[in-house]
Amino acid sequence: MKEDKKKKSHKKWMYLFVAAVVCVLIGAHFYVHYIRDCLMSQTISNVETVTHQQQQAFDSFVRRDRERIHSYADDFSRHDSGDQQSIRSKLDVFAEVDALYTVVNLETGEYYNSKSQEVHRMKEAELEEYRKFSGSGLREPYTGLFTDTKMFGYYECFTFADGARGLFQKGYESDRVSEEFTLSFYGGQGYAYIINRQGDVLMRPFVREEDGVGDNIFEMLDDDGKNGEKAAFLKEELGRNESGSVLFHDQEKEYVYTYTPIESVDGWYLMSIVSEGAIMDEADRVISNSQIIIVIALTIMVTLTVFLFFMWRVRRDLLQKEKEKEYKEHLGSEYGIVFNNLFTITNNPIGRFGAFLMRSGNMEGYLTKLYGAFNPGALPGMMCRSQLSVGWDGKLYDCDFNQAVDMPVITGENIKDLPGKQYKKRKICFDKHCYACTAGQGSSCGGSTA
Repeated sequence: MKEDKKKKSHKKWMYLFVAAVVCVLIGAHFYVHYIRDCLMSQTISNVETVTHQQQQAFDSFVRRDRERIHSYADDFSRHDSGDQQSIRSKLDVFAEVDALYTVVNLETGEYYNSKSQEVHRMKEAELEEYRKFSGSGLREPYTGLFTDTKMFGYYECFTFADGARGLFQKGYESDRVSEEFTLSFYGGQGYAYIINRQGDVLMRPFVREEDGVGDNIFEMLDDDGKNGEKAAFLKEELGRNESGSVLFHDQEKEYVYTYTPIESVDGWYLMSIVSEGAIMDEADRVISNSQIIIVIALTIMVTLTVFLFFMWRVRRDLLQKEKEKEYKEHLGSEYGIVFNNLFTITNNPIGRFGAFLMRSGNMEGYLTKLYGAFNPGALPGMMCRSQLSVGWDGKLYDCDFNQAVDMPVITGENIKDLPGKQYKKRKICFDKHCYACTAGQGSSCGGSTA
C-alpha cells in the first residue's frame, strides 16, 4: 500500500509538471499573438512616421519653390507686357535648369518659356482656363503648354508694369517629381501617393510595374462594396485634415491606408498604401525568432527538470544505501544484528527526545526547522492516511506517534469495535509533532513518502 501511495505521489508531480508545460505553451501562444498585434501596431506607426516625414520633405520642396516664384513674379512685374527682350533675357537664365519656366500674358494669350526663344500664343480654350487662376498656388498635374507632357508646378499671378495681367509658372515633368519623392515600403510591396480631398490620385510613385491603384482612391475602394463604412470614414478624415490609418479589404487582401495632409497645399494629402501581408511578414520574422527562443527555453527547462529529478533520485538512493551499509556493519559487528533494508525516520519531538529538547532549550528551534522543511508532496504518503496503530488495551490511534502522546482516534473506537463493521472515513488528529512526517522527503516506517 505504501508503494501505491508513492506511485500516486509521483504521478501527481508528473501531472503537475505536464500541466506546467501545457500552461507555458498556452501562455507562449497568447504571448505570440500579443506580440504579433503589438508589432502590427508598431509597424503601422512606423509607416505613419515615414509618411509624415515624406510629407514634410514635400512641403519643404513646395515652400522653397513658392518663395522663389514670388520673387521672380515680382521681378517680371517691373516690365511692360510687350517688352519681349527683357522677358526673354530673364527666362534665358533658366534655360539649363531641369524645370520649365513660363511667363503668360493673360490679356493676349502670348507666352514665353525657358526652353524656346519664340513667342507662342495660346488657344482660346487654354487662355480661358489660365484666366481662371488668381493669386498663387500649386497646380494639380496638367498638360504643359510647350512640352505637351504631364506637368506639375507652382504659379503666381502678377500685373505687368503697363497694367496687363500676367502669370509666372514653374513646372516639372511629373515623372521627375515622382522619382524624387517616391516612397517605397518592404521591397516594393507598398507605395506613397499624393491625392486630393476627392480621392483623385495626383501623383504616383515612379515604378515600372503596375501598382494596382486606380485614378480615384474612393472609386477603387467602392468596387466590391465591402469598404463602404470605412471609405466614408476616410472621406470625413480627409475633410477634417486629419492624419491616421485605416485597414481596407481589396481583392482578397488587406491593405493599410496611411494618410497625412500636405500643409502647404490645402486639400492635398500624402497617402501610403501597404499590404497587411507585407507588414505582417516583417512582424512574423520577429515572431519566428521569438518562437525559436521560446522553444529553446522550454526544451532547456524540461531537460533541466528531468535531469534534476533523476539526480535527486540517484542521490537519495546512494545516501540511503550508504547509510544502510554503515548501520549493517556497526550493528552486525557490535550486536550481531542482521537486517535486509534500512529505513530512516525523522526524530520526532516527543518522548525522551522531546524532553531533551525542552531541557536544552532547543524545542522552539527544532520545531521551526520542521515547519520550514514542510513539503506538501509528502502528505499523500503519510502513515496516518492508510494505517492504524493499536495500543495494548485495544485503543486505536492514527499513528505510532499519536499513541506515544496518548492521542487516540477522534471517534474513540477500540479494536474490538471493528470486526464485522465497514470502517468509515474519519478526521485525523494532528499536533505539532506531525510536521516531523512532512519535512523534506517525508518520513514513515516505510521510508520517504514524497
